Amino acid sequence: MTCSPSTPRRALALWAKPQPLNARTLKYWSDRVAVPAYDRSLVTPGVVHVGVGGFHRAHQAMYHDRLMNQGIALDWGICGVGVMPADQRMKQVLDAQDGLYTLVLKHGDGTWEPRIIGSIVQYLFAPDDPETVIERMAAPATRIVSLTITEGGYNINDTTGEFDTANPDVLADLEPGAVPRTTFGLVTEALSRRRKRGQAPFTVMSCDTSASRSRPVAPSATRMPSSRLRCATPYATTA
Repeated sequence: MTCSPSTPRRALALWAKPQPLNARTLKYWSDRVAVPAYDRSLVTPGVVHVGVGGFHRAHQAMYHDRLMNQGIALDWGICGVGVMPADQRMKQVLDAQDGLYTLVLKHGDGTWEPRIIGSIVQYLFAPDDPETVIERMAAPATRIVSLTITEGGYNINDTTGEFDTANPDVLADLEPGAVPRTTFGLVTEALSRRRKRGQAPFTVMSCDTSASRSRPVAPSATRMPSSRLRCATPYATTA
């Protein structure tokens, strides 16, 4: 590229060698796209979200980021959780990018608006460390455990409409002394711990898109037949 003294500095910057996205390179990216205007080191998790896919990152996490850019809700940061083996890749990517990612909004007039989202401040992979996931849910600062886990994630029997207690993963969670590994096993154990500690419950909130996917939250969160759940059932809040 041949540059003259009149070449705008921003134009020169756009031709610089691209940098990977992470907390250290935010200054580089701030010359190119909108970046978080808040100090991410001050953001603390208030939401644990299970199933950090495209829908969550384009909607819930984006709205949290908007609030934080207004200088509010810094205690409503998001801790993402992956439960399925395929979620390990999401952990690898978000860890490498310090939880940052780029969201591109396409407007009705055909224009594109990219921005970097910073509201996800932690990501945990439950198969590697279920105890840390449970304790994050059980932490007093956690007010919501939200879900985008698809219809199959609610473990509802298609015929009866009830929670499938014969599922091998559920049965494994119910073994004496077992560390829970399913979504609702983790949620149930976290609620049980909060109750034993005299803490208020968190809200269990389904963010799956269809009505048929949001209804199963109550049976999944309150009918898992375990000693943990018998303790937590009257105490749980669902939305």
